[in-house]
Amino acid sequence: MAQCQSYPCTRTFTPSAYTPNRQRFCCLRCQQRDASRRWRAGHPRPPKPSQEERFWARVKKTSKCWLWTGCIIKDGYGQCPGKDFPEYTAHRFSWHLHNGPIPDDLQVLHRCDVANCVRPDHLFLGTQLDNMRDRNEKGRANVARGPQKKSTKLTPAKVRAIRKKLAKGVIWRLVAEEYGVSESCIQGIKDGKNWAWVE
Repeated sequence: MAQCQSYPCTRTFTPSAYTPNRQRFCCLRCQQRDASRRWRAGHPRPPKPSQEERFWARVKKTSKCWLWTGCIIKDGYGQCPGKDFPEYTAHRFSWHLHNGPIPDDLQVLHRCDVANCVRPDHLFLGTQLDNMRDRNEKGRANVARGPQKKSTKLTPAKVRAIRKKLAKGVIWRLVAEEYGVSESCIQGIKDGKNWAWVE
Protein backbone atom coordinates (compact mmCIF):
# COMPACT_ATOMS: atom_id res chain seq x y z
CA MET A 1 0.00 0.00 0.00
CA ALA A 2 1.09 3.55 -0.73
CA GLN A 3 -0.22 6.98 0.14
CA CYS A 4 -1.21 9.41 -2.62
CA GLN A 5 1.39 12.16 -3.10
CA SER A 6 -1.07 14.74 -4.45
CA TYR A 7 -2.08 17.41 -1.95
CA PRO A 8 -4.75 17.43 -0.37
CA CYS A 9 -5.56 13.77 -1.16
CA THR A 10 -4.76 11.40 1.75
CA ARG A 11 -6.02 8.14 0.25
CA THR A 12 -4.02 4.97 0.35
CA PHE A 13 -3.88 2.80 -2.74
CA THR A 14 -2.21 -0.23 -4.23
CA PRO A 15 0.21 0.81 -7.01
CA SER A 16 -0.52 -0.92 -10.30
CA ALA A 17 2.11 -2.47 -12.51
CA TYR A 18 0.06 -1.39 -15.54
CA THR A 19 0.32 2.35 -14.79
CA PRO A 20 3.99 3.04 -14.06
CA ASN A 21 3.51 6.80 -14.53
CA ARG A 22 0.98 6.85 -11.71
CA GLN A 23 2.95 5.01 -9.02
CA ARG A 24 2.77 8.08 -6.73
CA PHE A 25 -0.94 8.90 -7.25
CA CYS A 26 -4.16 7.07 -6.49
CA CYS A 27 -5.95 8.25 -9.64
CA LEU A 28 -5.51 10.22 -12.85
CA ARG A 29 -7.23 13.28 -11.32
CA CYS A 30 -4.63 13.49 -8.53
CA GLN A 31 -1.80 13.13 -11.05
CA GLN A 32 -3.24 15.98 -13.15
CA ARG A 33 -3.78 18.16 -10.09
CA ASP A 34 -0.15 17.66 -9.04
CA ALA A 35 1.16 18.40 -12.55
CA SER A 36 -0.96 21.53 -12.74
CA ARG A 37 0.29 22.76 -9.35
CA ARG A 38 3.93 22.18 -10.30
CA TRP A 39 3.41 23.97 -13.65
CA ARG A 40 1.80 27.00 -11.98
CA ALA A 41 4.66 27.21 -9.49
CA GLY A 42 7.10 27.68 -12.37
CA HIS A 43 4.74 29.85 -14.44
CA PRO A 44 2.99 32.45 -12.27
CA ARG A 45 -0.24 33.84 -13.67
CA PRO A 46 -0.14 37.34 -15.11
CA PRO A 47 -1.80 40.01 -12.96
CA LYS A 48 -5.54 40.32 -13.49
CA PRO A 49 -6.47 43.48 -15.43
CA SER A 50 -8.33 46.16 -13.53
CA GLN A 51 -12.01 46.77 -14.11
CA GLU A 52 -11.14 49.97 -15.98
CA GLU A 53 -8.79 48.06 -18.33
CA ARG A 54 -11.46 45.42 -18.95
CA PHE A 55 -13.97 48.20 -19.63
CA TRP A 56 -11.79 49.93 -22.25
CA ALA A 57 -11.01 46.61 -23.93
CA ARG A 58 -14.72 46.39 -24.82
CA VAL A 59 -15.17 49.93 -26.17
CA LYS A 60 -15.00 50.76 -29.88
CA LYS A 61 -14.53 54.47 -30.50
CA THR A 62 -16.20 55.82 -33.63
CA SER A 63 -16.50 59.40 -34.90
CA LYS A 64 -19.89 59.83 -33.20
CA CYS A 65 -20.34 57.35 -30.35
CA TRP A 66 -18.11 55.11 -28.28
CA LEU A 67 -19.87 51.78 -28.64
CA TRP A 68 -19.84 49.01 -26.07
CA THR A 69 -18.89 45.73 -27.77
CA GLY A 70 -19.14 43.48 -24.72
CA CYS A 71 -22.22 41.72 -23.40
CA ILE A 72 -25.51 43.43 -24.30
CA ILE A 73 -28.50 43.04 -21.98
CA LYS A 74 -32.17 43.96 -22.36
CA ASP A 75 -33.03 47.16 -24.19
CA GLY A 76 -29.59 47.20 -25.84
CA TYR A 77 -27.57 48.39 -22.83
CA GLY A 78 -24.07 47.05 -22.21
CA GLN A 79 -23.37 44.90 -19.15
CA CYS A 80 -20.38 46.11 -17.17
CA PRO A 81 -17.71 43.46 -16.45
CA GLY A 82 -16.56 42.56 -12.96
CA LYS A 83 -17.91 42.37 -9.45
CA ASP A 84 -16.98 45.85 -8.21
CA PHE A 85 -20.05 47.49 -9.78
CA PRO A 86 -22.51 44.65 -10.48
CA GLU A 87 -25.50 47.01 -10.66
CA TYR A 88 -23.85 49.20 -13.30
CA THR A 89 -24.54 48.96 -16.97
CA ALA A 90 -21.71 50.07 -19.26
CA HIS A 91 -22.92 53.65 -19.68
CA ARG A 92 -23.37 54.02 -15.90
CA PHE A 93 -19.84 52.72 -15.32
CA SER A 94 -18.53 55.18 -17.91
CA TRP A 95 -20.22 58.03 -16.04
CA HIS A 96 -18.77 56.77 -12.75
CA LEU A 97 -15.31 56.50 -14.31
CA HIS A 98 -15.30 60.05 -15.72
CA ASN A 99 -17.50 62.00 -13.29
CA GLY A 100 -17.59 60.07 -10.01
CA PRO A 101 -20.39 58.24 -8.19
CA ILE A 102 -24.00 58.48 -9.37
CA PRO A 103 -26.49 59.76 -6.75
CA ASP A 104 -29.11 57.18 -5.78
CA ASP A 105 -32.07 59.23 -7.03
CA LEU A 106 -30.61 59.95 -10.49
CA GLN A 107 -30.19 58.00 -13.72
CA VAL A 108 -27.66 58.31 -16.52
CA LEU A 109 -29.38 59.40 -19.73
CA HIS A 110 -28.16 59.44 -23.34
CA ARG A 111 -28.12 62.56 -25.52
CA CYS A 112 -27.46 60.43 -28.61
CA ASP A 113 -30.18 57.80 -27.91
CA VAL A 114 -27.76 54.94 -28.59
CA ALA A 115 -28.22 52.50 -25.72
CA ASN A 116 -24.74 50.97 -25.91
CA CYS A 117 -22.92 54.35 -26.21
CA VAL A 118 -20.48 55.02 -23.37
CA ARG A 119 -19.01 58.33 -24.55
CA PRO A 120 -19.01 60.63 -21.47
CA ASP A 121 -20.09 63.80 -23.32
CA HIS A 122 -23.14 61.93 -24.66
CA LEU A 123 -24.30 61.16 -21.11
CA PHE A 124 -26.05 63.31 -18.53
CA LEU A 125 -27.77 62.84 -15.19
CA GLY A 126 -31.51 63.12 -14.72
CA THR A 127 -34.47 61.74 -12.80
CA GLN A 128 -36.86 59.05 -14.02
CA LEU A 129 -39.27 61.84 -14.99
CA ASP A 130 -36.52 63.55 -17.03
CA ASN A 131 -35.87 60.23 -18.76
CA MET A 132 -39.55 59.82 -19.71
CA ARG A 133 -39.80 63.42 -20.95
CA ASP A 134 -36.62 62.99 -23.01
CA ARG A 135 -38.05 59.78 -24.51
CA ASN A 136 -41.35 61.43 -25.40
CA GLU A 137 -39.74 64.58 -26.87
CA LYS A 138 -37.55 62.47 -29.13
CA GLY A 139 -40.49 60.35 -30.27
CA ARG A 140 -39.16 57.10 -28.85
CA ALA A 141 -42.22 56.33 -26.73
CA ASN A 142 -43.84 53.13 -27.90
CA VAL A 143 -47.37 54.43 -27.51
CA ALA A 144 -49.63 52.86 -30.09
CA ARG A 145 -53.12 54.35 -30.05
CA GLY A 146 -56.37 53.30 -31.63
CA PRO A 147 -56.03 51.66 -35.03
CA GLN A 148 -52.24 51.42 -34.62
CA LYS A 149 -52.79 48.61 -32.11
CA LYS A 150 -53.25 45.22 -33.73
CA SER A 151 -55.88 44.04 -31.27
CA THR A 152 -58.20 47.05 -31.46
CA LYS A 153 -61.79 46.54 -32.57
CA LEU A 154 -62.74 50.20 -32.70
CA THR A 155 -61.85 53.14 -34.94
CA PRO A 156 -62.17 56.86 -34.20
CA ALA A 157 -65.38 56.94 -36.30
CA LYS A 158 -66.91 54.08 -34.26
CA VAL A 159 -65.93 55.83 -31.02
CA ARG A 160 -67.73 59.00 -32.12
CA ALA A 161 -70.81 56.91 -32.98
CA ILE A 162 -70.67 55.21 -29.58
CA ARG A 163 -70.51 58.57 -27.83
CA LYS A 164 -73.59 59.76 -29.72
CA LYS A 165 -75.51 56.61 -28.75
CA LEU A 166 -74.50 56.98 -25.11
CA ALA A 167 -75.55 60.63 -25.16
CA LYS A 168 -79.00 59.51 -26.39
CA GLY A 169 -79.26 57.14 -23.42
CA VAL A 170 -78.70 53.77 -25.11
CA ILE A 171 -77.76 51.05 -22.57
CA TRP A 172 -74.02 50.23 -22.40
CA ARG A 173 -74.60 46.48 -22.75
CA LEU A 174 -76.42 46.92 -26.06
CA VAL A 175 -73.72 49.24 -27.41
CA ALA A 176 -71.02 46.78 -26.30
CA GLU A 177 -72.76 43.88 -28.05
CA GLU A 178 -73.24 45.91 -31.23
CA TYR A 179 -69.55 46.79 -31.51
CA GLY A 180 -68.17 43.49 -30.11
CA VAL A 181 -66.37 45.01 -27.11
CA SER A 182 -66.75 44.75 -23.34
CA GLU A 183 -69.02 46.92 -21.23
CA SER A 184 -65.97 48.26 -19.36
CA CYS A 185 -64.58 49.49 -22.69
CA ILE A 186 -67.81 51.38 -23.36
CA GLN A 187 -67.77 52.78 -19.82
CA GLY A 188 -64.16 53.94 -20.34
CA ILE A 189 -65.20 55.75 -23.52
CA LYS A 190 -68.09 57.41 -21.69
CA ASP A 191 -65.88 58.47 -18.74
CA GLY A 192 -63.14 59.77 -21.05
CA LYS A 193 -60.54 57.20 -19.91
CA ASN A 194 -60.46 55.29 -23.21
CA TRP A 195 -60.07 56.98 -26.58
CA ALA A 196 -59.89 60.41 -24.90
CA TRP A 197 -57.72 61.72 -27.76
CA VAL A 198 -60.60 61.31 -30.26
CA GLU A 199 -62.48 64.60 -30.70
